[in-house]
Amino acid sequence: MKKLLAIAAASTALISAPALAGDSASDTLDVTATVQPECSLDDPNNVNFGNISIDQASGPGALLINQQFHNNFQNIWASCNYGARMTISSQNGGLLNPEPNDGPDAGDFTNVIEYRASMTATSNSAFLTTHLFTHTGGPGVSGSRVNADAFHDNASLRVYIFSGDNSLRPLAGTYTDVTTVSVGPV
Repeated sequence: MKKLLAIAAASTALISAPALAGDSASDTLDVTATVQPECSLDDPNNVNFGNISIDQASGPGALLINQQFHNNFQNIWASCNYGARMTISSQNGGLLNPEPNDGPDAGDFTNVIEYRASMTATSNSAFLTTHLFTHTGGPGVSGSRVNADAFHDNASLRVYIFSGDNSLRPLAGTYTDVTTVSVGPV
């Protein structure tokens, strides 16, 4: 029995004896990820002002645009994950009628209707408001703002004809332009 107790005690001592710890080691690893710079912009709806209101009465104001504003408002999502430039540009530098303004009284008439466009953050702080004024330039005129930080907003896009920008009588016909709204690298 003594032998059995001695063997049991020796076994217990071996099992409960602390293991000899060796030197430990550790190392670090870097974890990285990359997000590419990206901007996105909803497709705006085309704008059709229909018949522009002109003064149909005779006299010095005859045939001039007589409604102060012809407005179109729409919301489009604009997002960039970095500070980016926002630009609104006009292909023709205004709404252009292909009918040439070359008659004997050409000084009283025009084949261009000037308009404005603006893009404003509905949060009033996501990005700087960008404006286009076609009366300040010719074909290719644009308005541009550089935003210092990333932005995401359901922005208000306003396109409008302001009678104060149109001091001449528009020729009869259809007027068109291509307006481009863009966001991207500075």
